[in-house]
Amino acid sequence: MLHTMRAAQHTPNQVALKIALSYATFAVLWIVFSDQLLAWLTNDPADIVKFSTLKGGVFVLVTTSWLFVLSRRWLHKSTHALRHEQHTIAQLARRTQALLDLPAAAETMDEPGFMQHGLDVAEQLTGSQIGFIHFVNEDQESIEMVTWSSGTLAHYCSAAFDSHYPIQQAGIWADALRQRRAVVFNDYPHATGKHGLPEGHAPLQRLISVPVMEGGLVRMMAGVGNKPAPYNDTDTETVRLVAEAIWRIVHLRRADAALQRSEALYKTMFDSNPLPMWVYDLQTLAFMAVNDAAVAQYGYSRAEFLAMTLRDIRPAEDVPRMLDNIAPDRKMGERWRHRHKNGDIRLVEITSNPLTFMDRAAKLVLAYDVTEREKTQEQLRKLSQAVAQSPESIIITNLNAEIEYVNEAFERTTGYLTQEVIGQNPNIMQSGKTPKRTYEDLWAAMTQGRMWKGEFYNRRKDGSEYIEFAIITPLRQEDGRISHYVAVKEDITEKKHIGIELDGYRHHLEELVAQRTRELTAAHQEAQAANQAKSAFLANMSHEIRTPMNAIMGLSHLLRSDSASPAQLDKLNKIDSASRHLLSIINDVLDISKIEAGKITLEQQQFQITEVVGNVQTLIEPDALTKGLALQVGGDALALWVQADATRLRQALLNLASNAIKFTPKGSVSIDVSQLEQQGEQAILRFQVSDTGIGMDEETMQRLFKNFEQGDASTTRRYGGTGLGLAITRSLAQLMGGDAGVSSVPGQGSTFWFTARVTLSHSPQHLLSPPLITQAGQQLLARHHGQRVLLVDDNRLNLEVAQELLSHAGLQVSTASDGQQALARVSEPGEPYDLVLMDLQMPLMDGFQATRALRALPQGQTLPIIALSGSAFAPDRQAAREAGMNDFVTKPIEPEILYATLLNWLPTSGSDSAGPARDGVFATSSAEARNPPVMPDAGLMQQVLAQLEDLLRHSDAAALHLFQQHSTDLALVLGEDFSPLASQLQQFAFDEACQTLRHRVRSDPT
Repeated sequence: MLHTMRAAQHTPNQVALKIALSYATFAVLWIVFSDQLLAWLTNDPADIVKFSTLKGGVFVLVTTSWLFVLSRRWLHKSTHALRHEQHTIAQLARRTQALLDLPAAAETMDEPGFMQHGLDVAEQLTGSQIGFIHFVNEDQESIEMVTWSSGTLAHYCSAAFDSHYPIQQAGIWADALRQRRAVVFNDYPHATGKHGLPEGHAPLQRLISVPVMEGGLVRMMAGVGNKPAPYNDTDTETVRLVAEAIWRIVHLRRADAALQRSEALYKTMFDSNPLPMWVYDLQTLAFMAVNDAAVAQYGYSRAEFLAMTLRDIRPAEDVPRMLDNIAPDRKMGERWRHRHKNGDIRLVEITSNPLTFMDRAAKLVLAYDVTEREKTQEQLRKLSQAVAQSPESIIITNLNAEIEYVNEAFERTTGYLTQEVIGQNPNIMQSGKTPKRTYEDLWAAMTQGRMWKGEFYNRRKDGSEYIEFAIITPLRQEDGRISHYVAVKEDITEKKHIGIELDGYRHHLEELVAQRTRELTAAHQEAQAANQAKSAFLANMSHEIRTPMNAIMGLSHLLRSDSASPAQLDKLNKIDSASRHLLSIINDVLDISKIEAGKITLEQQQFQITEVVGNVQTLIEPDALTKGLALQVGGDALALWVQADATRLRQALLNLASNAIKFTPKGSVSIDVSQLEQQGEQAILRFQVSDTGIGMDEETMQRLFKNFEQGDASTTRRYGGTGLGLAITRSLAQLMGGDAGVSSVPGQGSTFWFTARVTLSHSPQHLLSPPLITQAGQQLLARHHGQRVLLVDDNRLNLEVAQELLSHAGLQVSTASDGQQALARVSEPGEPYDLVLMDLQMPLMDGFQATRALRALPQGQTLPIIALSGSAFAPDRQAAREAGMNDFVTKPIEPEILYATLLNWLPTSGSDSAGPARDGVFATSSAEARNPPVMPDAGLMQQVLAQLEDLLRHSDAAALHLFQQHSTDLALVLGEDFSPLASQLQQFAFDEACQTLRHRVRSDPT
């Protein structure tokens, strides 16, 4: 086609040249022969002139005709060539556009549809009516029918065919494969070598079949046929180009699909690999990809990983070595330390390979965590060393009793070297003196897979005999199969000899032990009796001391409530202060006694350290201000929330702080709380009190922290006290897992400290509300005036004090001095009693016996009975509940607490009484259940409870005052929770009171 186009381009020049040559030739011939012809015709000049003129005209006519004929012929050929060229160009343009459109069509079609579309294009470009495509297999001996064109299937061919068949069965159209070139048949019916066509196949008139080559092999054959006109080179070229384009696109699509499958497979393998893998940039060391295992094992999210570099997972000290080992062409296979997100350091084995990732030089890394394996190997090394270096002989045999291993101790004991016994039976050491029964028991145990213990009488290599104690154990594999036997043997020859000698002493020792056991048993019984006597003495002492204290403090309260002058009030306040001081001494003595008896149990409450320190600060601040001392509080642990015994911490810190105020005439006292150490949720806190007081020397410091010891023990000492505070502080600190101590310089001050182990916790939420004010005595007078109360106490002074307190509240009071009188008073006919106040320790019949007897009476079954006792011990409270008492009031009596308790239990009517206690739980008044008193405003009481809880949470002593102010209304709101709350506040057990109050508020928020 290019040749035809070039020929068409040179035709005008050739025609012009022909015309010029023809004209020149004719002109020359005309000039030469016309003159000669004229000379032959005439010699007349006139004729010559006339003929010359005629000759010129003929010349013009002839040359014009000749030029016209030549020009017309040239124009006809030029027009035909131009038309042919235009047709060829249009055909090439269509072919070019069709070839350009094929890739776009491939994107919207599947492979068979695209190849059929390609055949349709080849048919259209060549004017054919049929088309086909075959794939050639790798062996070049068989082919696969892929598709026919859509026109062929629709109009020409319905024949069945095999998709795969050998080349020998193919017709002459397969010569394209055989000859590896295009073949054209413009007269197919008369072509030789045809195999014939199957039934239903379109008859062939003309055919083009072209091979598609790649890699030196024919990969595909494509053909078209039955063009109305003969096929030319352009048709062959068109079929070839379309076929090659089809194969190239199909092959590329298959390669892309294979690549995508491969990439998906590798990505799946990368993501699902159980070992951590990642890709990092060699230049920036940034992570470019990480798999799921890396995310799971290192604790970082994928986003966090991709925002980090290798430096971020390496300990800082390993980074320089890491930078030295990074090289594009280096494949690493070594161990490194990696850091987990939680800070743990793991040992990993790294394998890395260079690659290009996202057009960047990178490395693919696979990390295998060998931390546990190293631990296991280290454990195995230890076990191996333990076996090898064991002082006992160790022998391992197979199931045939052939020795496979012995340790160094075996060589030392027997004298045999390892190489001498490997493969031998252990019977080479037999002396013949071991009883036969021993071996029978041994093998019976081994055959049953059991461990065996026993003694052997063996012989060493040098012939000497010795006795071994052996433990032989079957060694089992994971599947339970026994593979070996392990024997651990001890040379007990010397022990046997010593045992014989010891047998002579054993009988005598047994007699001595029996005698000593009898003596210790008697001593233990005496100690138990003494301990019981001590406990009874302490309980009795508490009662006997608190009983007169009750009278002193009660009378002081009554006198203060009467019209007293300022001077009298001052004296009464001093009496009350001295009484409370004496009561604190009594409590110290009881605490020491309980500590020595091991009866103190630490509680666990949640609180903030600043609550304890703030409460202590509140208690000592008035004395510090009085003496003009600067009081300072600090430390890094004040804001901590902990679980511990807040009451005991407060007691220990108050002891130190009170001493500091006492022994500091001027200057300052500082309280500091710091955290010494922490392990998980456990922490050790140090509570320290420093002062600028009198100080002390080394000898004095050595006497401190002992019972009844003080720095100044002389008869002229300036400072009071029992000397129990520091002893209690150290004992409490030791109970809390710490200790106590002091450092001091005479004249420069002292620093006392104690430590305690606590559990760290988190801050809870709380509510602050303003307090309200009511009076329990006024409520009692208004609601229960004239009701009858029986007061039972063997102490006349206590009777007088309590009787006057009750009378001031408008109650009718009868008295009894012991339980028998109380029983007689209740049994008397007449108006019944509404409530009984019962002392516990009385002559003839104590309060427990009297209560049980009253409960047996019909009129005593629902009668409220309140215990009065100077004992603060929990067993007494429990005993009171078990005896049937409804509540418990501790002496010395706090009037507001007594009045609030009476409000809780007195019935609204004199004819009704409260029910008895059941299962140790105080019962509720049945009369109150039928005729409940007027309840205070619920919203206001919520504010009171919230303020009380906040004060208790901060361990503020103001909580007791607030409780006393609102005791009447609180008794109505809290019900049976009122009495335990009152007792806890009376004993300054603020944390227990806070828990009681929180439990109540959670269970009933109104």
